[in-house]
Amino acid sequence: KGGEAVQTTLNMSIQTKLEAALAKSPGKIAVAVLDKDGGILAAGTSPDVGSQPLATVGQFPPGSTMKVASSLALLRRGEKPTSKVDCSEKAEAGGREFTNYPGYPKVFIGKISLANALAQSCNTAFVNAKITSKELSSAAASLGMGVDYDAGFDSFYGSVPATEDPVVAAANSFGQGHVLVSPMALAAMSGSVNSGKSLVAHLRTDVVPTLDASPITEDEAAQLKEMMEGVLKGTGSSYAKWLSGAKTGTAEFEEGSETKTHIWVTGFSGDISVAIIDYDAKDGKNFEPILTAIFK
Repeated sequence: KGGEAVQTTLNMSIQTKLEAALAKSPGKIAVAVLDKDGGILAAGTSPDVGSQPLATVGQFPPGSTMKVASSLALLRRGEKPTSKVDCSEKAEAGGREFTNYPGYPKVFIGKISLANALAQSCNTAFVNAKITSKELSSAAASLGMGVDYDAGFDSFYGSVPATEDPVVAAANSFGQGHVLVSPMALAAMSGSVNSGKSLVAHLRTDVVPTLDASPITEDEAAQLKEMMEGVLKGTGSSYAKWLSGAKTGTAEFEEGSETKTHIWVTGFSGDISVAIIDYDAKDGKNFEPILTAIFK
């Protein structure tokens, strides 16, 4: 028998513009765009991805974008954006040494604010904070990540598994351990911060999952929003042309004998949040035409 009509949250104007931009995009790119309530306005992938819907089901390490969730975990400890954290040149956890990315600005080594740790993307500050897997998973869940929901379509909301291993817990805090997200889930993280309420990404208007976590508070969201806005102001990021708040990230992965890099950007502007991944890239220049298509 004939199927029943399904109403979705898609905005066909944004979807059409996104598809046109993706059709010209080099590399393997996946994008998800959400509204202020977590509804998927548009989603898609570039031709090199093939037929897999990686925007909603892809499973990728989030890299430094995870530091937004880690920052929420620290806010819940009682820290403030102005609280001092230890951004050392090196940090140790479980006998493993962690460092910052090559070229990390020396002026931000030492005791710096949590807001600057996020803006400058200091790995060691989050390692030194010793965020537990319970703290991180709870914070991520409040941002729409790491809890499995049945939303009536193929979806992956991320995985933030429990661990007693201090090395894994440390790596998880800056998105390189065992944590995984999809672009859809990461867009919900940014959308939760921007909207001041916990969002669960959804596509069908008749199947909107109920949050299975402690909701983010307005005060927590306001502090994170100020910090994500500070990421753009504090680094002179070119993404400020499109976004009012953002977080970038890179995550290394092994493919055969090669070490490659996922590159992410996630953020918000107006009532819209977005997350984009380039599966194997050296920089984020491929994102610019896509952001222009979404926000122009």
